Amino acid sequence: RASPMELLLQLKQVEQQGGRQVTFQYGPREIDVDLLLYGDQEIHLDTPLELIVPHREMRHRLFVLVPLADLAPEVVVPGTAGLSVSQLLQEATLGQPATVASLHVVGCLELPR
Repeated sequence: RASPMELLLQLKQVEQQGGRQVTFQYGPREIDVDLLLYGDQEIHLDTPLELIVPHREMRHRLFVLVPLADLAPEVVVPGTAGLSVSQLLQEATLGQPATVASLHVVGCLELPR
């Protein structure tokens, strides 16, 4: 099993292969692959490649939570006082229009070994 940093480096390689160009923070990108969770660990590494797991914004992003809840609704997200992915999704959709639709995974990337 790859360490969190090894996995992050593999994800960066996938982004490069997908045509990602380094621009500026929060700038437009062709592909963006994030490490959302790593088991039940909370990780904070401040190296040249910053790594924070769970991803710091995942609990607020429906485009992350909806497909993750489809895949692993009962997974408890570290650092959330024991909340599962489906519970975070419920929190995130409070006050949202009833038309918030499920997202579907349309492709799959296999990480290089």
